[in-house]
Amino acid sequence: MKAGVVRAQAGAWLCAALTVAIGLAGCAGSKSEPLARKTERVPEGPAERPTKRADGAAKAPAAKGGTNDKAATKAPAKAPAKAGGVASAGGAGGGKAGPVAGAAGGPTYRTLANAQNARAARLGKLWARATVSIDYRDSEGRKRWEQGEGHFQVIQPSKLALSVGKLGEVFLWIGCDEERYWLIDTKGAKAAYVGRHELVTRGKIEALGLPVPPRDLIALAGMSPVAAGTASGSGDPVVVARGKAASYSVMRGGVPWTTFVDAATLTPVRVEVAESVAGEGNAPEPVIVAELSQYRDVPLKGSSGFFPRVATRVECLHTPSGSTMSVTLTDPSDGGTNRLKPEAFDFEGLVEALGVSEVIDLDEGE
Repeated sequence: MKAGVVRAQAGAWLCAALTVAIGLAGCAGSKSEPLARKTERVPEGPAERPTKRADGAAKAPAAKGGTNDKAATKAPAKAPAKAGGVASAGGAGGGKAGPVAGAAGGPTYRTLANAQNARAARLGKLWARATVSIDYRDSEGRKRWEQGEGHFQVIQPSKLALSVGKLGEVFLWIGCDEERYWLIDTKGAKAAYVGRHELVTRGKIEALGLPVPPRDLIALAGMSPVAAGTASGSGDPVVVARGKAASYSVMRGGVPWTTFVDAATLTPVRVEVAESVAGEGNAPEPVIVAELSQYRDVPLKGSSGFFPRVATRVECLHTPSGSTMSVTLTDPSDGGTNRLKPEAFDFEGLVEALGVSEVIDLDEGE
């Protein structure tokens, strides 16, 4: 299906809140509308709103206190500082630092990878209440702010469910399983869009108004494992030292992803997703910048003592437009025995439960 067709069917709020907020061209400027109808009760789903940076290159603004389901009354957070360019697939831009491999007392890639993979292994399941907040400008140049509440659910490595709604009504559901990804719009187009991971393209994802494919949202939140490092360091991604942080770049989906890690806690504090710039010799520039902060323990059922930590504030900035989409998580846990339900990751079941009348196959004809 062509991108323009999907955009036309996606609905006013979806285009304004997601497409414009992430800064993707197409429906920029659509105004939000009141909820069209109530939906049936469905499995819990996703997202709140966060922000800011702490990668050592620039000081993160002071974090606010805990959030709750009444966060809709809060003022939107400011966009994070614009990131520097990605130097190459082996380094990251921003700041004056040359490539090093654990030099000057900094961590090696193997150290960073081991810490990330150990944390990701213990974050095999995640359930949290979530608030999504979006700042953007409409077609008349006026600043707009949208917010909704829902749930964020993950079962590693490929299952994700992010629901967004207001007053108990779900109007947007983003998800994926091992084979497919989807976006269900119950408010605007009242349609479900579905595609297969192996056939995903940048055009399809941009048409849906998403910063990255749904499965990659897990990585954007700093929860995914990375390739293990080697004892010798040979062939490992180059680590770039920058103040109190270190960064490394890997290819994901054909584009460079640069992760900034706090050198003291070894947790990701920033992720940049780059895109090639027209012109021979031009280095890729960051298009999506995610700031990760306010790490909290994730209680694991049957365990005590040390718990893995997850960023409960994630703010995504689309650098070309300055639009932001932020997610704040509250009450994160592994879901215990009854919060993570199979129905939350069942596309056909969600389509029926949410009362969607039209299913659009994004891969039709391929």
